Amino acid sequence: MDAKGDATAKDVSVDGEAPFVLLSGGLAAGPVATAFRGPAPIFKGHPRRLSLGAEECQVSVDPAPSERGELRCALRFTCGQRRQSLARYAPCAVRSEPDEATGIDEIPLLLWAGDLDGDGRLDLLLDVSDHYNVQAFKLFLSSGAAADRLLGEGASFVSVGC
Repeated sequence: MDAKGDATAKDVSVDGEAPFVLLSGGLAAGPVATAFRGPAPIFKGHPRRLSLGAEECQVSVDPAPSERGELRCALRFTCGQRRQSLARYAPCAVRSEPDEATGIDEIPLLLWAGDLDGDGRLDLLLDVSDHYNVQAFKLFLSSGAAADRLLGEGASFVSVGC
């Protein structure tokens, strides 16, 4: 399929490991720097630290009260003094330990981090699902970020089971 969703009749193959995701458009061919390869859960209070060159960043789950005072959790990406919320979970029941029982079915997973778009800054592939029957993969690219953001959503794939 092309960018418009029309059939192209092109076969796609990948040497080596099975691909997790295939993208077309907006990216150039070339080496991809990888800072982290998962999957790895992101537990509340236990940030995943990431670095690419001199850039030191982290992905974390932190309490984030809503405007109505409800306690929620935010999946956050932080680089230096800049911070961006990537997803929210309600209630704030994301596990802080692997064996902790909670009211939420799933926890965020960091699947991959590196420089996919070739701009020298971190990009992230995450599973932001919050239910056992849903997969919600999101690709965040630094090159797609608005002026006041670290990342912009480059692609998403949401699948709901039966």
